[in-house]
Amino acid sequence: MNATLCNRDHPEYGAATIPLPIPDEEYAHCMELLEALEIGSVSGHDCYVDQITDAPGCSICWGVKQLKRTRDYLRFQRKQHINRKIGILRRYGDWALVGWLRDCPGRLSKGKIHCSCPMCREKSYDDWSISDKRDIISAKQQEDEFFRR
Repeated sequence: MNATLCNRDHPEYGAATIPLPIPDEEYAHCMELLEALEIGSVSGHDCYVDQITDAPGCSICWGVKQLKRTRDYLRFQRKQHINRKIGILRRYGDWALVGWLRDCPGRLSKGKIHCSCPMCREKSYDDWSISDKRDIISAKQQEDEFFRR
């Protein structure tokens, strides 16, 4: 299996194709390729997987293609989820917020905070569509006109 690695910040540097797993005799050459592309830092998020080619008969995890997420992005997304759920709980009242938080807002990043019954959730498909609402109003008006006569 081979992985084609690129510098995310400088795509003009090109790409390096690295065999996975890296054979011991090719390790030094692979490190030189990565240094030429200015990637391979242990702590930096400086590269991403551009392409993975697998060997015949070898299945790979396609989820690793083009990984471009950093820890900052994941922390931001977690904070967004927590804030959204705090807003939902505030609509129910302070008792719900205190009950779920228990001095630890991170609990809200895990799973659901309500059940799936129609009283707890509201979806667009639960309500009539605009055209259906217009038809209902029109039918009521025609019914009122019929009974007025």
